[in-house]
Amino acid sequence: KYIKKVKPPCLHMERCNELINSILRSEKRKLDDGSEENKYLTSVASQDSVNFVKISCNICGKSGVEGNARGFLVDGDPLEIIICANRLSPSPDSEGSLDTKTRTTVREIMIHELVHAYDHRQQICDFSTCEGLAHSEVKAAREAECGNVSSLHRFLPTHMENWLKNKCIREHAIRSTANLYGHSAATQCVNKVFDVAVKDKSPFDT
Repeated sequence: KYIKKVKPPCLHMERCNELINSILRSEKRKLDDGSEENKYLTSVASQDSVNFVKISCNICGKSGVEGNARGFLVDGDPLEIIICANRLSPSPDSEGSLDTKTRTTVREIMIHELVHAYDHRQQICDFSTCEGLAHSEVKAAREAECGNVSSLHRFLPTHMENWLKNKCIREHAIRSTANLYGHSAATQCVNKVFDVAVKDKSPFDT
């Protein structure tokens, strides 16, 4: 019997943009009370840098830089981060409140793309080369997708926590770099820059 596949619903554009604004307001409060969690988010939330980067939602295509991305960076003045609303699925009960899982995903995408925005604007990485892109992807994975790995495994010995986090970062960075350069070249580039990139906290060196 033929069963027609039904696509899951995508996040409504208005709700997606509402999430962005809610996250930035939350980060601004954390900055004000001294409990900031991510310097990339709080730097934008506190903005004087409104002219630096704009963040919004849109419906993304299937080719080019948009590909299968959850979000991407558009060059310009200001830079623009696009979050792909059609790649985000709301939970069934999110009609009445902002869904925690969806909010976490949007926050993660924002952080990931803000790393690229700073690396591009401040010329920290050369995005026209495999190694330059790989360097930024390592940083982005460290801050975003793998940002809470240590807290999930906090009862493990430190060396195991570090190993798991680095494994997470390496896998995500290779996957992202491979979108442009293929898996083999991406693996080589990420492995080459990894030790330096994973420690690179610019432009927020402490």
